[in-house]
Amino acid sequence: MTEPQPQDLERDAELEAFWADARTRGNTNRLEALVGANPRGSVRPPAWSFAADAATADLMLEQLLDGSRTAVTSLELADDGDAVVPEPGDLAIVLDGEGHPRALVRTVRVVTVRYADVDEATARADGAADVEQWRRDNAAVLASALGPGEEIGDDSLVVVEHLQRVYPARPRRSGGDG
Repeated sequence: MTEPQPQDLERDAELEAFWADARTRGNTNRLEALVGANPRGSVRPPAWSFAADAATADLMLEQLLDGSRTAVTSLELADDGDAVVPEPGDLAIVLDGEGHPRALVRTVRVVTVRYADVDEATARADGAADVEQWRRDNAAVLASALGPGEEIGDDSLVVVEHLQRVYPARPRRSGGDG
């Protein structure tokens, strides 16, 4: 057994501190924060970034924070027994490109659609201007989940996970004159 590295301990402490703060400031149900909305929610939620590339992860995180991204898409892989399928109520900590926690999100809805059936609303929820941009931006990312010789086709299944940003909460608009 290997000893945890100092950077691993620092990252874990940073995630724990963020989770404690987000539970309180995000107004999650106190009981839910302890026992979870479902069995997977009883411990600190998983932490992930939108992309392996730091610049892309930061861009997508900023879209989440400014409200222009309310969903994330991935391929449904039939033979991937290790994949955890998202469920409504799941919580997750979203990391920036350097691995620091920046947001707490809750999955509010999960739908599976054919690649050919991804519509304008789904594309916009996933941060794209339209379906054509979504296909350009996601083709390589989605294909990277496939094995050698496999390709994305019209019948490939796309999992659309709709997210609610819990923390940081969207700032309230001031009730000024303007």
